This record gives sequence, structure tokens and C-alpha cells, in this order.
Amino acid sequence: MRIKTFQGRTLEDLLPEIRESLGAGAVVLGQRQKVTGGIGGFFGTKVLEVTAADRMPDDQQLIELEDSLMNGSSHAGERDSRPDDAADRDPAEAALAARFRSAMAGAAAKSPSLDVTDEWDPAQDAELASEYGRVLEHAAAAGFTELDVPVVDPMAQAQSLAARAHQHVAAATQRVDPDPAASLAVPAQPGTYAMPTPVPRPAPAPQPAPT
Repeated sequence: MRIKTFQGRTLEDLLPEIRESLGAGAVVLGQRQKVTGGIGGFFGTKVLEVTAADRMPDDQQLIELEDSLMNGSSHAGERDSRPDDAADRDPAEAALAARFRSAMAGAAAKSPSLDVTDEWDPAQDAELASEYGRVLEHAAAAGFTELDVPVVDPMAQAQSLAARAHQHVAAATQRVDPDPAASLAVPAQPGTYAMPTPVPRPAPAPQPAPT
């Protein structure tokens, strides 16, 4: 496989040169912007560097070319790429690539599976709920009235619960003692419970003595 690098202003300007140099079956492998000329990176000219090949590479060649492009190497001029021929490759590069593939395979084999249930603690839900309640209280105290969620007043909620409990107790007491004369002597205030006390009954009228 022949690989060659071209430089120009745009890809459209380079396509005729690529086809003429590599043939009608040429494919673009990658492109990047770079600056040429100038002094210390200033006053340079921006050009497009395109790497092309005479044919579509196979999977192994794509991996090696991707590594080469990611490392920033440039295919200056024209060269032949024969990854399958070990004699034409740099021994140090081949050894490094083999070590990298071996290390990646070992890491993938040793990587444990992620089990999110091992990290879950039910106590954290209560802590988050408590913290969220404190945030809402501070927001209400600071004057933030337009909130996405309703702010619950703890005192009002406690009074409502106490009133409902009082109603249930009163209903249960009436079922136990159905005497209508028995009632609550003192009206209960919301949030308080008064023990039921029977109302005193009038004394019976005196009976006349028998004659």
C-alpha cells in the first residue's frame, strides 16, 4: 500500500493531485491544519495536510495508521506501507506495538465488572432528604418564594397531624361509649387533645312520701 502526504489550501484543490499521484482508487486517510514558514510560529501560512493511500487499508493497517496520526507523525513524501512484511518494519516500533497490544489485552482481561449495587447505601437517601429539607428552609427564610417544589412548614404539618389524630381518638371514644350525654367538656384546640369527661347529670326529683 502506497501512502503519500499532500499540502494545499483546501481538500478540493488537492483531490486532482491525489488522484494523479495515487490513482483513481485513492482514499483520504486523514487531514489536519498546520502552519508553514514564518518565525517562531508567527507570520506563517496555514495549509491543509492530507494523508492519502492508493487503496483502502485493512483493519490492522487502519489501527497502525490511526496511532501514527494521533502521535502527530507526518508521512513526508511518498512511502510504501507493508505491515504484513516484518522485515520492512522498524524492529523497535514493532516490539513497542506488540508490547502495547499485550498490555491492553491484559488490562481488559483483569478489569472487574462494575456493580453499582455494591456502592448503594440506603442511609444516604435519608441524609440527602434531610439536607434537601434544610436547603428549602434556608431558601424560604432568605425570601425565595418562587421555587420549583412546595416548601413544607414543619409546624403547620405537625399541627395538622395532631388535629387528625385528635379526630380519630374522639371518633373511637364515641364508638366505645355511645351515650349521647357524654361529650368533650372542653373544646379541643387544633393540635391538642382533651380527655373526654362525662357531663354531670341532673339529680332526680324528690319523690313524695307515701301516705
